[in-house]
Amino acid sequence: SLNQISQLLRRKMAERKIETSAKSTEQHAVESNSDVTRLNSSEIRSLIKKRIASLEPENRDGREAALIFIESILAWEFGDTVLEDPEFSQISREVQNTISESPEHSENFRNLLRSL
Repeated sequence: SLNQISQLLRRKMAERKIETSAKSTEQHAVESNSDVTRLNSSEIRSLIKKRIASLEPENRDGREAALIFIESILAWEFGDTVLEDPEFSQISREVQNTISESPEHSENFRNLLRSL
C-alpha cells in the first residue's frame, strides 16, 4: 500500500540523515510554494500516474517508473529541498534497491505501480 511504501521511504531517509533536520524539513514543506508539497494523496497519485503513463508501455512497471514514484513521494513528503540535496539520486536508488531486496515490499510495490 501507499502507506507502507511511504513508511519505508521515511525510514530510508532517516537512515541517510539528510542535512536538514526533520523539523526544518517539515516546516519548509508546509511553507513551500511547491505544487508537489501542497497536493493531497489523491492528487499526488494522479500526478505520478500521469508521469508514468508518459513512459513507453514496456517501462511502466520497471525501474524508471519506480524512480518516478520514489522521487515524487520523497518530494511530496519532505518538500522540494530534498530535490536539491546532492545525494538525492543516490538516495532514490538506495530506496529502490531496498524495496527490491524484500520480496514482500517488491511485490507490494509492483502491485502499487500497476494500480496507478
